[in-house]
Amino acid sequence: MYPPLLLLGLAHLALSQTAPATLTVNLAQTHQTIDGFGVSEAFQRALTIYKLPALERRRALDLLFHPATGAGFSILRNGIGSSPDSRDDHMVTIQPRSPGSPTSPPSYTWDASDSGQLWLTTEAVHTYGVRTVYANAWSAPGYMKTNRDDANGGSLCGVPGATNCGDWRRAYADYLVQYLRYYAAANITVTHLGFLNEPDLTTSYASMRSTPQQAASFLGVLRTAVAASDLAHKPLLTCCDTMSWSAAPPFISAAAPDVATAHAYTSSATSPLGGGRIKAWMTEAADNNGAWTSTWYANGGAGEGWTWANNVHGALTGGNVSGYLYWIGAQDRSTNTNTLVRLVFQHVRSPESQDRLLVAFFQSLALGMADDDDGENVNLDDDDSIFALLHSRPPSTPPSSSTHPSKPRRRKRGIGLKTPREPRTLRAACLARDRHRCVVTRAFDYQQLKRRYREPPARDDDGNILDGRDQFAHLAVVHILPYMFALTREENGEPTESRKAALAILDMLDYTLTI
Repeated sequence: MYPPLLLLGLAHLALSQTAPATLTVNLAQTHQTIDGFGVSEAFQRALTIYKLPALERRRALDLLFHPATGAGFSILRNGIGSSPDSRDDHMVTIQPRSPGSPTSPPSYTWDASDSGQLWLTTEAVHTYGVRTVYANAWSAPGYMKTNRDDANGGSLCGVPGATNCGDWRRAYADYLVQYLRYYAAANITVTHLGFLNEPDLTTSYASMRSTPQQAASFLGVLRTAVAASDLAHKPLLTCCDTMSWSAAPPFISAAAPDVATAHAYTSSATSPLGGGRIKAWMTEAADNNGAWTSTWYANGGAGEGWTWANNVHGALTGGNVSGYLYWIGAQDRSTNTNTLVRLVFQHVRSPESQDRLLVAFFQSLALGMADDDDGENVNLDDDDSIFALLHSRPPSTPPSSSTHPSKPRRRKRGIGLKTPREPRTLRAACLARDRHRCVVTRAFDYQQLKRRYREPPARDDDGNILDGRDQFAHLAVVHILPYMFALTREENGEPTESRKAALAILDMLDYTLTI
């Protein structure tokens, strides 16, 4: 665990329209110890990251765990699998077949992957210094439950009210301990262990129902199994990752875990759990309904950064939490939207661009995209009349993207920039050329030229000296965006929404293009 970070009490905050705010800090008063902040990559989201190309994979990890260039998350929540298979996003169990009875010798199987989580945890712990690993089970294997299925609810056989199918409590406890042994063998210490996830909810995927009394019945068995195990580090036991913060108190009171855990879906962390006598973590929250966004603040939307900053602040001050965990940290754009980092890096050029992913993607797509009308030629000397990706054509080297420059056409609603070849081919060729020779608009190119010659010797991005201005060749227009503009600036001089949207798209490719 990290050295304690003590929250300072805010004793007095006076706000006035006529006087500056006054803040008084009481250094003698301490609040809860902060264990950290974290995310999960359960349900094979870890595999999604692992399957990225090497550079993008590292960038995703940096964004999640790097303390300087990323969020610096210090807690990783893993899902303990219960499924007999790995179809779809199932988390596979370490014991897919029933041993026959609760007292029969177990037959464990370890694939050294754990749905990609072993690799991710190894990176988090040994590359980025993450010290808190939370292993959390959504369900016991189906053969240990009343419904014989790891999904669709059902209860653990042997707890009060579920005794007509044998007593699998100790077998389930041993199962969880064995899972921790596999991680210990990989030089990873699991610091926290949870046996339930949202016991107050039945879902079509891995889920297991429990009452507070049933949870208490099993936690005592689990505590005994952990204490008797050969694990060098005995994990702290949690309970019970309820669907809402308000549903947790009966579970905490009955089970008496080491750490109280709850989610914040149907109610938020506004009051301490367990009377503040034990640590509490908010272990899952996300915007499950809104579209993915990287916006800090626009209108207080559920996915905006400002909203989540307030959520975290409220949990720390009102819920007295010691840990705050978002749901999925990073996942592919084809899956649901409840994620912090969206994995669309395959065609992105720089880390800065990756952090600006589709900030305002096609906000003005209502503009026309047809190019079937001929019109008068556009004056290319008018810097604001065009907006396209350009690249230099050295006199000694044939252009790699096209042997024919585009013919821009003026239309009633905008400008269509035609190219004789497919835009994606031209885009790839242009971006592959030497650095800082892909530019946006002639105005940008001219400003860069002047800026670089102010302090001779002028150099390109790679440090090569630019000997003379006469070396610059004519620019060939390359059509990179299927987009048109009626106006590039409003009457007040501000960029139009069309231009803003296009700049955001170009930021995704390389943020330096639109500076």
